[in-house]
Amino acid sequence: MTGERRGRSRLSAHARGLADQVGLRVLVLLVGAAVLAASGLFGGLRQVEAEPVATLAVDDEFDAAPFEVVVRDARTLDAVPGRTARGIYLLVDVDVRSTDDSEVPSAVAQELVGVAGDLEAFTQPLYGEETAPIRSVEPEVLVREDATTLGTVPPDLTYSAAWVWELAGDAPDKVTVVVRSHTERESSIDRQVGWFDPVTAGRLTLPVATETLPPDPAETDGTAP
Repeated sequence: MTGERRGRSRLSAHARGLADQVGLRVLVLLVGAAVLAASGLFGGLRQVEAEPVATLAVDDEFDAAPFEVVVRDARTLDAVPGRTARGIYLLVDVDVRSTDDSEVPSAVAQELVGVAGDLEAFTQPLYGEETAPIRSVEPEVLVREDATTLGTVPPDLTYSAAWVWELAGDAPDKVTVVVRSHTERESSIDRQVGWFDPVTAGRLTLPVATETLPPDPAETDGTAP
């Protein structure tokens, strides 16, 4: 009886060991399947090689797909028409032209220009006085001619626009501006082809001019001082 019990014990231990091995293999297979499924869902596992970041110059044309851009200057304003100021406004002035054959969504244009560094900016007015590092705050893009929001960008038209952030601190003496390019690919959500994956393609450091918005003629009586 003792030998039989020992035999059964060894058999049970062997069975448990086999079960553990099978369980481990199944776990590995399940993890592998999950990785493949996730990679398929989000467009596949791809090795992205970082492109060198170009050093830009003021007033030079630069290709940042799907746009051609010319960075003009950076400045601060104490006010922007139609907006209630919480701080001072930082504007980066850029001429932008779409090189795509169809209209480019405004969200892609919004991602085109950014500011690096430790500046703090107010987030959207919806969140009151909340601030965040400027690199994580979405700018407002305004057409310089009339201060309206830049909408979809049609092909081959040049807009003089300003990327605008509302700073929570003092005006800087200079800022580092980054210009991002996008990749045209199929969306992993709705399979529509569009412009995605913004990456920094160029950068330059600009002095920041200080300007004061002139009085609104509608708010004056028109008499000479």
